[in-house]
Parts: sequence; structure tokens; C-alpha cells
Amino acid sequence: MTTAPTERIAAGPKGRVVSLVLPTGESPALDFLRGLDEAAQAAFKARFERLTGFGFLRSPEAWRRLDVAGNPAVYEIKVHKGPGYRLYVIRHDPTLWVATHGRKKPKDKAVPGEVSRARGLYEGWRA
Repeated sequence: MTTAPTERIAAGPKGRVVSLVLPTGESPALDFLRGLDEAAQAAFKARFERLTGFGFLRSPEAWRRLDVAGNPAVYEIKVHKGPGYRLYVIRHDPTLWVATHGRKKPKDKAVPGEVSRARGLYEGWRA
């Protein structure tokens, strides 16, 4: 298990979702989630409860693995409130999901940049 700093977002019988905390004390994923309106926050909370309760999200409307070459694999948890929101997560181990950052739904051409950002934040957090 990592000793890098995290803040718990959700926990259940099949896993945990945590937000990485950068050396500066910032947490891009938590900052993103806290800045959303109540409806979007509730929608993400429901996604987290499902993910940590069952270990996966079944519907491609709820999440997807982003098809961008490289490792680690990056997933986006999707919420369709307002303009649409995405939270980027990496599976650290079988029961731990690390949220790196979030944003309004990007255009498809911006997805590789979001994957690169997620991987960079994750690798910096692990170092």
C-alpha cells in the first residue's frame, strides 16, 4: 500500500476511491468535486457508492477506460449533469482507485491530454 498522501472520497466492501494530495497540499480531484453544484455532486456520489460497493461500474454511460496508449490505464467516471463532467481515476491496486483530477466534458481531441495529465499527477504522487 502506498504511503503517499490521499484523502478518502468513498469506501465500501469492494474498494475505496481516494483523491491524491500533491506535495503543495492541493487535491485537484477534490477541488473539482467541491466546486460542482449539488446535483452533480450527488451523481458522482452515486457513482462512487456503486464502484466501492460492487467493484465496478457496469454502464458505459457511467464510466469508460480511455483508449490512449501507455500505462497506467486511465478511466473517466462520467456524470451527465449540466455541461457533463468527468473525473479521471487510475486503479492503483485491485481495491484502490486514485482520483487525479476532473473537468467539464472535454472534446474528444482533448482526451489524450487529460490522460497525460492524469498519468503525470499519478506518477508525481507515487514518487
